Amino acid sequence: MSVATFISRILGLIRELLIAAYFGASGMTDAFWVAFRIPNMLRDLFAEGNFNSAFLPVLTEESKKSREKGLEVFWSAGVLLFLSTSLCSLGVFYFSEEIVLMIAPSFNEREEVFQVTVTSVKVLSFFLPLVSLAALSMSYLNTKKVFFAPALAPASLNVMMILSIVFMTPIFISSGVQPVYALTLGGITGGAMQLFVQVPFLVKNSAFSRVKVFMFSSPVKKILYRMSFGLVGVAATQINLLIGTFLATGAGVGSVSYLTYSLRLFQFPVGIFGVSLSNSNLVFFSEAIKNGNFNLARSTLKRSYHLSVLTLIPISFFLWLVSTEITYLVFERGAFEALDREMTSTALRAYLYGLPFYCIFKLLGPTFYALDKEKYPILISVFSILINIIFSVSFIDTYGFVILAYGVSLSVIVNSILQVVFLRPILGIGFRFFISVTAIRILFSGVIAFSLSFFLKSFLHSLIFNSWAGTFSYVFITGVVFSFIYLFCLYLLGAKEQVRYFISKINRN
Repeated sequence: MSVATFISRILGLIRELLIAAYFGASGMTDAFWVAFRIPNMLRDLFAEGNFNSAFLPVLTEESKKSREKGLEVFWSAGVLLFLSTSLCSLGVFYFSEEIVLMIAPSFNEREEVFQVTVTSVKVLSFFLPLVSLAALSMSYLNTKKVFFAPALAPASLNVMMILSIVFMTPIFISSGVQPVYALTLGGITGGAMQLFVQVPFLVKNSAFSRVKVFMFSSPVKKILYRMSFGLVGVAATQINLLIGTFLATGAGVGSVSYLTYSLRLFQFPVGIFGVSLSNSNLVFFSEAIKNGNFNLARSTLKRSYHLSVLTLIPISFFLWLVSTEITYLVFERGAFEALDREMTSTALRAYLYGLPFYCIFKLLGPTFYALDKEKYPILISVFSILINIIFSVSFIDTYGFVILAYGVSLSVIVNSILQVVFLRPILGIGFRFFISVTAIRILFSGVIAFSLSFFLKSFLHSLIFNSWAGTFSYVFITGVVFSFIYLFCLYLLGAKEQVRYFISKINRN
C-alpha cells in the first residue's frame, strides 16, 4: 500500500513541478487552485475521511453477517452518494460566479483571473461525484484486504494532469485559449480515471455479483447517522478552508500558489506514511473491535502509532533542514523563480511543525468511529479549527500568507493532543501509551541527527543553488548522514525492534 501511495506522490510532485515550470506562481495558477479547491472541499464533505470513517465500520460489520449484506450496503450507499453529489455538483455549476465572489472577492478586481476561475469551477464541478464514488470503491476494496490498487488510483489524477500540461498547453497557446485551462481539463479527466481504474478490481472482488439497492435500510441509516455527526466537524473544516482561501487571495498575487506548492511537499510524506497507515489501521482496528478483542485493537493501534513517529519525526526534522534546497530542486525552473522558492520554502517550514501531529490525527480520528464514539473527534475538530481561525485572522496582516501555514500546524497539534486525552479512557490506556520510552527514543534520535547534520551546511554550503546537481549532492549527502546518525542513535538507545518492524512493513508493501 505504501509503495502504491509512494508512486502516486511521486507523480504528484512531477505534476507540481510541471505546473511551477509552465505557469509559476501567478494570478492564473491562483485561479486554478481556488477553482480546484471547491470540489476538493466538497469531496471531503461527502467522501474521504467523513464518509469512509462512517461507512467502513458498517460495511465491515454487515460483511461479517454475509457477503450479500455487505454488497447491499455498498450499492445502497453508492446510489445515495451518487445522487447527493450530483445534485451538489449542479448547484456548484449554476452558482459558480457567486461562489468565487464569496471565497475570492479580490479576484473580481482582475477580470481575466475571475473569468478563468469561474469557468474552471463549472468544469470541475463534475469532479465531485467521480471522486466520491472512487472513495467508496476504495473503502469496499480495503474491506477485501485489497490495498495496492485503491491506493494507486489517485495516481490517475496526476497522470492525466501531467499529460494535459505537456500536450494540451501548447495546443491551447497556439489556439489562443488560456493555457491554464490545461490544468482544468487534466483535473476532470483525472477524476474520472480515479473511478474507472478501480472497476476491474471491483469486478474481480464480486462487487457486481449482486446489485440490490435499499437506500434507507438500517445499515444505510446508521451510516447517515454517523455522517450527520461527522458533517459538523467537516463543515467546520470547510469553513476553515474557505476563510484560509479568502485570506490567502487577499494576501497578494501568488500567495495561494505558494501555500499550494509547499503543501504538496508537506503532503508527500503524509500521503506515503500517514494516510496509508491510517487506512490500514482502521481496517484491522475495526475488525478487532467488532470481534470484541480490545487487546488486539490496542496492540494494532500502538504498532501503527510507533511506526508513524518512527518515520515522520525524522522526516520532519530533515525536511525542515533542507526545505529551501528541496523547493529549489523540485520547483525552480521555467516560470518559477528565486523569490517563489523563498516564499514556498518559508511556508513549508511552517507546515512541518505539524507533520508528526498530523499523522497522529489521521491515525486516531477514525478509531473513534470504530468505537462508536464519533462525537469526540467532531467536537475536537470544531475547537481546533476555531483556534486556527482566530490565530490566522489575528496575525495575517502582520505576518502575511505564511501565518496560514502556522495556523494549520497549530490546529493539528491541538487536535492531536485532545484526541489522545479523550481516547485514553475509552481504550483504557495511559499517557505512557503515547509518551512511551520508544517514542522518546525516536524523538531524541531525531534531535541528535538534526543537530549534527545542521553543521554540514557550513562545509557543503558552496554546493547549494549554484547548480541543480550541486544542490542535489548536498541534499543527498545530508540525507545519508542524517539517516545514519538517526538509525545509529536508535540502535544505541535500544529501539531495534521498531526498526525491524518498519523494514518488514516496507518489504510487505
